[in-house]
Amino acid sequence: MHKVTESKEKEESSLKGSNNVEERKSAKDRLALLLRYKKHAEDNEIEIVQSKKCGCYFCRQVYDARNVQEWIDDERGVTALCPECGMDAVIGDASGIEISKPLMKEMNLAFYGEEFMDENPEAARTYCGRYQDGKIAHKEKSEALYIHYLTTLEDQGDPIASLSLGDFYFYGSEFTEKDYSKALIHYSHRSLFANPKALCGLGLCYLDRMEDERDSARAYIAFSKAAALGSMEAVYHLADCYEHGYFVAPDYSFAYQLIETAYNEALNLFAVERMNWFDYPELAYRMAHFYEKGIGVERNEEAALKYYLLTELSSSLRTTFMGFDKDPKMLSNAQAAIEELGKKHKLIKNPMVYDVDTFEDSLVAQGITQEERTLANVTWNEETNELEFDIVYPLPTLIVDIGNLTAGFVTGTVHWSLKDVANYKLSGESHFTRISGNYDDGFAFSYQNEEGELISIFEIYFRPDRKEENR
Repeated sequence: MHKVTESKEKEESSLKGSNNVEERKSAKDRLALLLRYKKHAEDNEIEIVQSKKCGCYFCRQVYDARNVQEWIDDERGVTALCPECGMDAVIGDASGIEISKPLMKEMNLAFYGEEFMDENPEAARTYCGRYQDGKIAHKEKSEALYIHYLTTLEDQGDPIASLSLGDFYFYGSEFTEKDYSKALIHYSHRSLFANPKALCGLGLCYLDRMEDERDSARAYIAFSKAAALGSMEAVYHLADCYEHGYFVAPDYSFAYQLIETAYNEALNLFAVERMNWFDYPELAYRMAHFYEKGIGVERNEEAALKYYLLTELSSSLRTTFMGFDKDPKMLSNAQAAIEELGKKHKLIKNPMVYDVDTFEDSLVAQGITQEERTLANVTWNEETNELEFDIVYPLPTLIVDIGNLTAGFVTGTVHWSLKDVANYKLSGESHFTRISGNYDDGFAFSYQNEEGELISIFEIYFRPDRKEENR
């Protein structure tokens, strides 16, 4: 009896093993088939154009092939991007594959399931990057995937994922409310121990919480560490601490010094190198605020207007380049200040006028070497004391006209007309990289030679007896 039972068990075990082999072979064959299908999602422009129906095995959607409007051209060829999720996982029925939601689901599990994403972090990074760039529609479902993939990457020690999660919860979204507690957890991730952006995020979380939960000491320490690591953002948050007395005694003079130093550096990046949209508006706004209120510097409403105009311009550009308004309240405050100060000084917005006021106000990069520019068509009317000339700007240059409440980047040739000119000197050269001086002492156009010397090509002197109203 025992031998019969043992024989039967061996037979059943043998049959079971046979079934497992068959199942594994079948699963392997099926995966091989899906891999062949997957190849139709690459370099598929012709197939998609010839198709009537398409499916995406990332978001599992099936739709009319005419909905596909975007493509990516890379080493693989021209590849379709899904109109629903923005991923390059689109297959058309012109491939000979019968497109259906069950098939898209099966392929999704095979190539984008949790196991696959865990083993292929680059796929998760690609999705997250496209979501952040706005190439994937921001829907509740796609946002949930975004958070899931970021969390997966964070668990693998990816610092960019931790920082992105911190920012996500700090700012919130249309589907998720801001949550400083969650933001703190991600900004505090071990991979971000010495990351200046994460330290700034920590500091803001400590400050932006409710008054009774604010932790000024930790905020100050976080900003100080980030500033020591070279963060420009940390410097203006540190200045806020000294202005408002967060953890330290208020020191308006030091707060202004911090902002002024950082502003000059940020200005070079913004006006000359066309970089750093993130920090420059914040610094311009604080400069305007300090001058308007006389905080740490002598009160000067004209200077305040200049910095408010630059805040409005740079903040609008930041929104364009970053895809969202980092601080809508700051922009609206700057615009309200422009309106209020404009009324007070009887100024209204008008097209830019290229006169001596605009010329002086636009020396925003004074002392900083810029790209080479060209001087041309210099004429002087001795009877009217009016000097006219052209400057050819090969790259957009930052121009500010306080009198007409206007600021913007201008390129090409600008015709300048300056009144009350007493005299001028003009060399035979026309190219320069620097303008220095002021309305009282005059202006000098120059360039730096190979020995490091400043060579002047054009100097302008104004009448000492000119009337103040001419300004």
